[in-house]
Amino acid sequence: MRYFLAGAAVLLSAASAAGQTMQDAVRQLYSFGTGCSQQICLSVDGTHQLHFNPAAGGAENGMTVFLQQAIGASASNIPIAAATSTGVLIQSGEGLPTRETTSPGPIFAERMQTLGKGGLYFAVNMTNFNYASLRGVPLSGLHTNITHQDVAPIGLGNPGFENDVISVNTTMHIDMLAATPNFTYGVTDKIDVGLAVPLLYTSLTGTSQAQIQPFGPNDPHYFGDSTHRSLTATSAASQTAFGIGDIAMRVKVNLHAEKTWGFAVLADVRAPTGDAKNFQGAGVWGFEILGIGSATFGPFSPHANLGYQGHDGTTQSDFALATLGFDQRMNDLATLVVDFISQWQVGSSPYQLPPNVTVTSFNTGGIPNTQRTIVPTNIPNERDNVVIASVGAKFLQKNGVTWVANALIPIISGGVQPNAALTFGVEYTR
Repeated sequence: MRYFLAGAAVLLSAASAAGQTMQDAVRQLYSFGTGCSQQICLSVDGTHQLHFNPAAGGAENGMTVFLQQAIGASASNIPIAAATSTGVLIQSGEGLPTRETTSPGPIFAERMQTLGKGGLYFAVNMTNFNYASLRGVPLSGLHTNITHQDVAPIGLGNPGFENDVISVNTTMHIDMLAATPNFTYGVTDKIDVGLAVPLLYTSLTGTSQAQIQPFGPNDPHYFGDSTHRSLTATSAASQTAFGIGDIAMRVKVNLHAEKTWGFAVLADVRAPTGDAKNFQGAGVWGFEILGIGSATFGPFSPHANLGYQGHDGTTQSDFALATLGFDQRMNDLATLVVDFISQWQVGSSPYQLPPNVTVTSFNTGGIPNTQRTIVPTNIPNERDNVVIASVGAKFLQKNGVTWVANALIPIISGGVQPNAALTFGVEYTR
């Protein structure tokens, strides 16, 4: 209960700084120096001080877009508690629908059982995501190399100061606290409809240090002024936001139910109601289609979900979905739930890493001497596949209330992921 009260207090008290967004905070982390309106302000003449800005703008824009897409997708796909009853409808020997008692079911996976006509399910889950990595790279160890623009004479590296590189080390802390009310109603014995409205509090703090890597003596690039030259500059940013995430509308249809097994389908549509600029939504419509199979063998109930997650437009990746798991009824009050939840990227990523840059050094006669390759970022060029282990428990009370505790632990960390995400919730079924 303390967890919910503390979370509610944070959500109600959070507010964004006027006119500022999470996007603006990321951009600020890639701006260095003072005295000009450009992203990189160097204390050189008006021409030379602009020559790092094309690459800096690309780095800043790339990181902003990547984080917006990755965290926005995570926010848009906040796990929604599975609406399940503690019974399954089967036909009696007389051909009449009969509900047999089962376990309370999985937490974030789906099983074929529906609530039954007139059945009600209401849940509120509180999940905390303390994001720790971006494609496996710690958010505390992001690295960017900003290269000089190629100016006359043609050939990057001529003159010699074009070999200079600004190396940027960035540390970010990004958190998202989600409170997700979820309401489901049994329209018929075999059709449920549901609605989930996530309430999100997101926060970002970060620092960056830029280090000019001079290539030779008497280098013209520096921060500060002519009397206080410095090869380093720092930047910091902090931002919070509170709002509604992407609303989910769901329909589950029980296609076939036997006493010990059955299957169903679920359709889930996510509306772009979350503010993408504050990393609280995908910014586009999304949908999910799941095929659901489940069985019951006494207290042991395995389940499998296979499906597809798609999006409108090209700003988000599509995924093939697969979940395997079980719930084990330990006694009349407690149920253990274990799942492996996976997403496998379909097609290429909408985020493209900047290409490597080749810089050539020239001798005094203008003849190419040596070449070196500058890697713009330490973020790997890989698919954003995700596999998460979900381990939790449900604790039943006789009044229809169920308490939920769960941990999501990434095994394959594509996109942006926490080290673990903890969920506490309460469900009511009638």
